Amino acid sequence: NNLGSAIMLHGSGGSIGCIAVSDRDIEEIFFLAAKTGTGNIRLLISPFDFRRKPFPQETDPAWLAERYRRLNQELQSLIPQ
Repeated sequence: NNLGSAIMLHGSGGSIGCIAVSDRDIEEIFFLAAKTGTGNIRLLISPFDFRRKPFPQETDPAWLAERYRRLNQELQSLIPQ
């Protein structure tokens, strides 16, 4: 049930497997996360927005189709009803 872990967001510098943003942007993200409270934050990392583009049906490795399906489901839940 775990979609992933140990992916870090950080400011300037190299990145291997993490998401690097500008120092200014990471400061804003940190401030907003602290203000909101980490228990109130959901972070979804996706190769693209599945709400705008359907995910590929043929995937390799085999587990990727299920991962995409679950990410799509999570993203769809963010659309206001």
